[in-house]
Amino acid sequence: MLAIYKKELKQYFHSMIGFAFLAFFLVIIGIYTWAYNFSGGYGNFELTLGSIAFLFVLLVPILTMRIIAEENHQKTNQLLYTAPISITRIIIAKYLAVLTLFAIGILIISCYPLIIYQYSDDMHLASSYSSVIGFFLLGAACISVCMFISSLTESQAIAAVVSFIVMLVTFLMTSLTGMLPTEALPQCIMLAVLWVCVILFLNRMLHKPKPALVLGIAGEAVIWILYFVKSSLYESLVTNILNILAISSRYDDFSMGILNYDSIVYYVSIIIFFVFLTIQMTRSQQFKTGAYSSLLTVLTLAIVVVANLMFSKLELSSDLSSEGYFSLTGDTEEVVKQVDQNIVINYMVSDGQEDDYIDRILKKYKKLSGYITVKKVDPVVNPGFGSSLGIDDTVENNDVIVQNEETGSVKYLSNADLVIEDYDYYTGSSSTTLDVEGQVTAAIQKVIAEDTTKVYVMTKHSEFDMGSEADDIFDKMNMETEELELATLEAVPDDCDILIINGPSTDLTEQEKKLVLKYLKAGGSAMLTVAYSEDELTNFDAILEYYGIHLNRGVVYESTGNYMQYLNYIIPFTSSESDLLSDLNGYLVFPSAAGMTADSGDALRDGVTVTSLLETSESAFVKTNPSSGETSKEDGDVDGPFALGYSVTEEIDDDTETNLIVYSSAGAFSESFLAAGELDNASVLKQSLSSINTSSNITEVSIDQKSLSYSYVSMTVSSQLFWAAMVVVILPAALLIAGFVIWFTRRRKG
Repeated sequence: MLAIYKKELKQYFHSMIGFAFLAFFLVIIGIYTWAYNFSGGYGNFELTLGSIAFLFVLLVPILTMRIIAEENHQKTNQLLYTAPISITRIIIAKYLAVLTLFAIGILIISCYPLIIYQYSDDMHLASSYSSVIGFFLLGAACISVCMFISSLTESQAIAAVVSFIVMLVTFLMTSLTGMLPTEALPQCIMLAVLWVCVILFLNRMLHKPKPALVLGIAGEAVIWILYFVKSSLYESLVTNILNILAISSRYDDFSMGILNYDSIVYYVSIIIFFVFLTIQMTRSQQFKTGAYSSLLTVLTLAIVVVANLMFSKLELSSDLSSEGYFSLTGDTEEVVKQVDQNIVINYMVSDGQEDDYIDRILKKYKKLSGYITVKKVDPVVNPGFGSSLGIDDTVENNDVIVQNEETGSVKYLSNADLVIEDYDYYTGSSSTTLDVEGQVTAAIQKVIAEDTTKVYVMTKHSEFDMGSEADDIFDKMNMETEELELATLEAVPDDCDILIINGPSTDLTEQEKKLVLKYLKAGGSAMLTVAYSEDELTNFDAILEYYGIHLNRGVVYESTGNYMQYLNYIIPFTSSESDLLSDLNGYLVFPSAAGMTADSGDALRDGVTVTSLLETSESAFVKTNPSSGETSKEDGDVDGPFALGYSVTEEIDDDTETNLIVYSSAGAFSESFLAAGELDNASVLKQSLSSINTSSNITEVSIDQKSLSYSYVSMTVSSQLFWAAMVVVILPAALLIAGFVIWFTRRRKG
């Protein structure tokens, strides 16, 4: 076997076919790499490979057309097959020789992501190499199919043409099947035609027309009898069968950064099955063992089908995408742990119309809990499904309805809110954001929660506007917000679960101060933030001082921990006193923060506990007059360190406790800082709200959207030209020259 493998491999390089294949292969990939990555500026090598998967339609038929057809044509197969080695080993050796040639090309292009990585700050190598693995498996599967086709004929030209047609059809299969009617009768007719094709193939292997004819008639009879007994069995049946043959569609997993073990098993199965078919076809031609070969083929096909079905049920995969697009976060796992009621996630979609992102993420939920079921419902076949659950909206493909079967609580999610498409008409650019996990997890929280948390946001004091990002967080945490004009009321509303006073610029009235303190003294929960103001906010400050917190009005400047070299954009340290913010992963930025200090020990009332959450460095100071234009410390400025966040609790009685969170920068929770993906300000808001929410029977979380953004490459023009020349011209040319020298030298010696 090794000798035949070496012989086949040498033929590729001694005849220059191997060098020509590699050169052409690298030229095409080099051009696309230059266009997408070097010149285009994208750091995603998976985009490049995904765009040139069609290359196999052209290259593989040419590469494999001679592998067995040439042996058949020159009759050297008779000599080869009488060698003291089995036909099985001969075919495997031939396949491995072609695969080795292809693998050399893959090893070369595996260096390209490393080149791109040198010029990108955010390139994700794992997803790039996931696509490389998928690209190799796709090519290996195509080679096995085309090798089988080569074994059917003595003509290299026929082998190449048929292989090209088969490859083209398989690559276009999903598009072609999408145009097929899904009704039972046309699907039954197509199945009958497919069965005729199978019988013709079996006849070629059996070399006995009569058994093939009998089997064909019996099969056609079964097909039509089943149709008349239960025609619904045939709806979309042939479409689904043909989609299995669309081997290029499985590559989509890898190109999105998913190392899908189901797809790996699928490609390995394709390779094994078609190599096996090639062996059986060759053996039947040589020894006329048609019936035996057919039986083995059927058994092998059955094993392959069962293996794929088993792995597809396991749904094993590794999410290597840059932001874990297809993985569920730990927050979702915590929410699902609280589920003790039967929850059904109804995925409203017709067969073949699934959105990849929605479909893949929903499948993850059913693995987390036995209480959660994911069910596909066709909105075309079941147009009244939504209204039966009390939903007034028009339900469309890829919408989701989360339903609590025990309480009847329902949450409808539009596909437009799950996969958000934004288009900028001024720049012509578009972006896609995923919020599937965020919306579905929020819906699960809503349908299992006994009550909605009521949040009142105080107004009429020129407070900071938290914006739509904060609204999204409140919504996902099952919190209903309402503006509160406290001056018009006699008390904070009884249904208030959390009170928010977000950076007032004008002071509260004496009456408002009393009402807020009355609410807190009764065991209320609140979050207060501070904004810079030139006015005295005596009553607002008095609320904080009642709980031992003192403000140094002004703006904290930090020389050692600032953001983007703005001295007043503080990057605080998380305090070791509390675990509340201990699991933050990104940076926090607190702009224009006030400096806070707190009483401790005997200076605090019995029952009051003040815990630092965020702190500055020792070198920080409060600029009492930030409008002076000086960034250095001046007379009157206050030395640090300071706290930028406190958690306060006070035990009122055995069953009642006040919960208060105070942050010294209202700007930290403004739209721009909450939306910044590289910052963790949104996590601070979520964890703070969750910590003071004592009204809910569940721990509520809010999961951020995931932007389907590309990584970018920053190359100078000279670097672009250098690497383009290397991958498009120099490397392929070197291979061609080396191949020519070897071929010419051997020719002269011959």
